[in-house]
Amino acid sequence: MKPSFQIDDTTQPVRVLLTGEIDGAVVDGLTAAIARWTPASDRPPTIVDLSGVTAVGAGARDALVQFSRALVPKVGRHAYLATTPQLRGLVLWVLHVARDVEGRTVGNDGQAQKWLAGDAGRLESHFRLAGIDEIPARAREGKKEELSLGERVGATAILWISRITFGYFPAFTRELVHTYGLQGVKQWGEAVEGAVGALTERFGDETAQLLIALAAVWNACSYCTIGHLYALNVLYFRRTGRLFPIDEREVPRWYTVSDEALIERIVERLQTDEFEHLIPLVRRQFEIRTAGPEIAESDDDRAIVRANAAWDLVNECTIMIDTDDIPPLHPGAARARGVQKAYGVKRGRGRR
Repeated sequence: MKPSFQIDDTTQPVRVLLTGEIDGAVVDGLTAAIARWTPASDRPPTIVDLSGVTAVGAGARDALVQFSRALVPKVGRHAYLATTPQLRGLVLWVLHVARDVEGRTVGNDGQAQKWLAGDAGRLESHFRLAGIDEIPARAREGKKEELSLGERVGATAILWISRITFGYFPAFTRELVHTYGLQGVKQWGEAVEGAVGALTERFGDETAQLLIALAAVWNACSYCTIGHLYALNVLYFRRTGRLFPIDEREVPRWYTVSDEALIERIVERLQTDEFEHLIPLVRRQFEIRTAGPEIAESDDDRAIVRANAAWDLVNECTIMIDTDDIPPLHPGAARARGVQKAYGVKRGRGRR
């Protein structure tokens, strides 16, 4: 499909469309059109529709940052409609770099309309769904350009505390402080620990790690997808001596397929007597993601909502990480070095 763009402001919300195989030049053209565009009303609600994008080429990511910076002053609340994890992950990266706290990625038009009808910013919404009422100021204002000396020292301290407490160095600590500030990291930690605790209490360690990984799949965050599936695999291998049916390294390769196709691939791997009880949870998590947290009815649902929101907060920073050196993101699995080695051998790849 030939790439194209369009600004349709004949209806509300305004719809900005990108289609086909987009690259930096195509996005630059759209940015120039946005710069020339005068909205018919003051700062109209807007949907940036990427559902027709078939591929993302060279330069598109950086060009989208400039597009975001041109768009924000002209529109009000806005949503980016993207129907694959890869595109949502791309947009999350763009929003984060552009320091746009009013925009949000959504997976369908219904989600977009709900977002446009709200009033809280992206990070505020995530904090509240994760059970945190005191929102860090920086979550409302956008990340700082540079860390102060005190923040750099604090980020290093957090890094070592995490190594001692959890058994691994989180690769995103500095970005975390950039985004939430030192005080905000405390609220962030409460959100994440509360979500992990709720999941683990209801479902146990292994299933909790699966649901956390799938919360990250929505945002195409390979750091968390791989890290938590790796933790699940190590925990399961330690307990049984067998391999869990989903290899943590394969799931990020599925990010380019539609949401529905990706969930079906995961469900297909779980269709055995041992794991079929996980299928309703996986489907329900996806249903809550697509329909919205309002459909939560049970304690199981509410634990899933909390995890989805907490990992939206996590992925705000981990989406920036590009590394193959990803530890199992669970204290018990991270410290089980011998089990990690044996598991790698069982997978046929030796020690990581």
